[in-house]
Amino acid sequence: MATLAIYAEYVTGTFLLNAIMTLTVPGIIGTALTLGGLLLIALGLTVLSYMMYSYMDYMINGGEDRFDKFLQYFMMSGSVSACQMYYGMFLLMVEGMYQCTKAKDNEHSSFGDSIKISDKKMYQDGKHFNKHGRQMGYSSKKEYNQAALDFFENNKKTCEIYEGIYNDPHGGPENPQYILRQDGRQLIIDKETGQIMDFYEGVSLDAFINVERKQ
Repeated sequence: MATLAIYAEYVTGTFLLNAIMTLTVPGIIGTALTLGGLLLIALGLTVLSYMMYSYMDYMINGGEDRFDKFLQYFMMSGSVSACQMYYGMFLLMVEGMYQCTKAKDNEHSSFGDSIKISDKKMYQDGKHFNKHGRQMGYSSKKEYNQAALDFFENNKKTCEIYEGIYNDPHGGPENPQYILRQDGRQLIIDKETGQIMDFYEGVSLDAFINVERKQ
């Protein structure tokens, strides 16, 4: 029984320690999970040491009461070993979920990084400034154009990005365009040329056809 308890603690303690070493979850949560695992290992070793002491006491002095004490610590050691195994499995599950989420975030954000802005000024910037820029609180076309560039740089990794074709009844550019949406504003960029086409407050995609989400 003593040998079994030692072996169980070795197996489960090693498994939990490897799970702790594998854990890469950042911040307070990761620290708390790591400390919880280390405390569980320390508890297991402490209970095991008490069990071995009670075992030696029984072997030297005998007595049913000493055997009962040994049996009590043996059961406690087994319970802690089981907790170590389950906690290690929990840590591996948390790590897997974190890595999956991280991979998805990297996949989504990489598309925004792939969009390049050209040096051309905004398409019909005067018209768009009068229609949207003044309402958004910008005092000049220069300020309005700079705000569009800043919007792109600050949000390209986190914003929603769609691709679609502007359905202009008056006959405008028919190239595919990117629609970047964040905080109630949308930035339109020509897919082929990288030219900024428009920047305005709103979240509707009704003006576009063949819309497909990219990020």
